[in-house]
Amino acid sequence: MKKFYFTSGLFFLLFTGFGQTEKGNWLLGGNISFTSASTTENGNSSSGTLFSLNPKIGVFVVNNFTVILNTEYASTSSGGFSDHSLLIGPALRYYFPGSESVKFFAGAGIGFGTATSVTSTAYQFEAGPAFFIRPSVALELNINYQIQDYKSSGAYSNTMKVSQFGIGVGFMIYLGKQKKNA
Repeated sequence: MKKFYFTSGLFFLLFTGFGQTEKGNWLLGGNISFTSASTTENGNSSSGTLFSLNPKIGVFVVNNFTVILNTEYASTSSGGFSDHSLLIGPALRYYFPGSESVKFFAGAGIGFGTATSVTSTAYQFEAGPAFFIRPSVALELNINYQIQDYKSSGAYSNTMKVSQFGIGVGFMIYLGKQKKNA
């Protein structure tokens, strides 16, 4: 029965939004990214890979401009080291005017995370096209760049900087008012 309600709710979301990027509309979705990371810690450099899930929810404050609550769950591996992190913070995204089927976007945000004796701040940038496969659903491709600073406290106080460049793919659902026929 839960599957039925979930599926019904998903179809409702997929087919009710028509306004795309107009003021007052909402977006809901996210992407998956694969990133190559370069790490500098105490003057030593290394590289590794990062896989992240990035759910988002946002509201369009003016046409084509949205304020987003951005989250990121990441799994990192470098050599014999692996780690998981969670970031949350605000982001801004602008959709360049385009056709009803393709719009390009650019965005920036900041994320904050904490773990046992570690705090982090990430500065995030992304850009790419949104392909509207339905009036309210878009397939997004993006290139992204992130700079993240880690600070640990305790007996082994340390700082680390990670630069990440990657690609992502995801879906976004646009919820809003139905367009009126003139």
